Amino acid sequence: MARSTHRFHDRLPIKFFAAANSACSVRHQAHTRSAICNSHSLTGVEALSAMKITQPVVVLILLLTVQGAAAQWQRLTTGYAGNIEDVYFTHVDTGYAVGGSTILKTTNGGLTWTSQSVPPTHTLNAIFFPSSNVGFAVGDVVYRTVDAGATWDSVHVADEQWKAPEFRSLFFFSDSVGIVVGDAFRSTTDQGDTWIDGPYDFVMPGASTVIDFIGNGVGFLGGWTGTTIGMFGIVAKTTDLGKTWTQSLGMEDKSRGLRISSIEFVTPSVGWVVGSRESGNPPYSRTRILHTSDGGATWETINTVFARTLNTIEFTSDQIGYVGDDWGSIYSTTDGGLSWNADEIFSGGRSINAIVVVDRSVAYAVADDGLAFKRVIPTSVVDTFPVIGFRISPNPSHGSVTITIDPSQAPYQATRVTVFDALGRGVHQEWTTSDEMNFDFSTYPKGVYYIQVCNGTVSRALKLVVN
Repeated sequence: MARSTHRFHDRLPIKFFAAANSACSVRHQAHTRSAICNSHSLTGVEALSAMKITQPVVVLILLLTVQGAAAQWQRLTTGYAGNIEDVYFTHVDTGYAVGGSTILKTTNGGLTWTSQSVPPTHTLNAIFFPSSNVGFAVGDVVYRTVDAGATWDSVHVADEQWKAPEFRSLFFFSDSVGIVVGDAFRSTTDQGDTWIDGPYDFVMPGASTVIDFIGNGVGFLGGWTGTTIGMFGIVAKTTDLGKTWTQSLGMEDKSRGLRISSIEFVTPSVGWVVGSRESGNPPYSRTRILHTSDGGATWETINTVFARTLNTIEFTSDQIGYVGDDWGSIYSTTDGGLSWNADEIFSGGRSINAIVVVDRSVAYAVADDGLAFKRVIPTSVVDTFPVIGFRISPNPSHGSVTITIDPSQAPYQATRVTVFDALGRGVHQEWTTSDEMNFDFSTYPKGVYYIQVCNGTVSRALKLVVN
């Protein structure tokens, strides 16, 4: 096996990478994405070099690896022409979707949908079922069913005090106990017969958009607030089922202009926040993903090359996840978000509004114009996601590192290897025709680095820890 050995002596300036003719980037034509290693369009490194980083922020470099038909989503017929905002499945085949003044139900895995009987005078944003029979739908009203959707009744009536707030998200711990959030925060302990205001104003002074609980009383609330110096995304955390809240993400640079649209936690420690930037140029600043691995004590900014606003994020584990954007695209990751693949989905550019995974085996997505999609999650991702297979050893390392590339997953002879530090700054880049390379990090500061391997139209990045 061919080998090559290199030693890093000097940091190369970011401009070297920004000017590199070989940067992996994303080109957007109509609604088709493809990552080409020899593109001159904006790269993740160029985007970082254009940003003014005013404080130390850990930035992960996400690499869109878009190669052919990475994974296909089956298009479903709902019989509804309006926008579908949310979807919830109580069983792999039984699910509900809401949008406009409509509630839809399927009992055969989305092959057919029937409209539920609700008044046509309200707008619905989200739906949740704590059990197979009891469910709630919210918008400018709160509907409840106790018979699996056969009938729905309103359990939140506006009066002079509450003035019909709009609710955008909800979570129920049981058939009786739950929380609804939006323009107001309300909780119930009697299946919605009565409601009380929640104790959250001091940590969420603006509007709430999403709430999520992960277990053991731990939950997160996302929203935003407007101030005299601009808008900020806010995340609050509870450890007692929502009785008290503390601020997890506040008014700081990474949350400036961030309108949070989705929160996803797979454990009490590991989670993601997706939001859109309300201002700023160039287009890469339109979307932002924040990641935490310590239960929201700190948040990392994941710098992406997604050109459109991400509406939803869903993970089945700390490695496998999906995001959907307002241009009708769904991207998949199998490495915790370090690299992403554009899935094959015929959405016609309709906004993907929600994604849900059922039993870690089936994923459903809903979109504008009544579109819905289904995808069976493969048990093996090797044949589904076209990423370069390579490994780094030892990892963690005290200096000397060997990078081994699987030649069967590298379609071209030449491979580009780029190294980024924890702030997303390019520190080394070169081309190689070897399957195995040795690098010496002994002269570099200890910490986290990211190694990107790009070959033709496929790429992947892995994290390296240097002790």
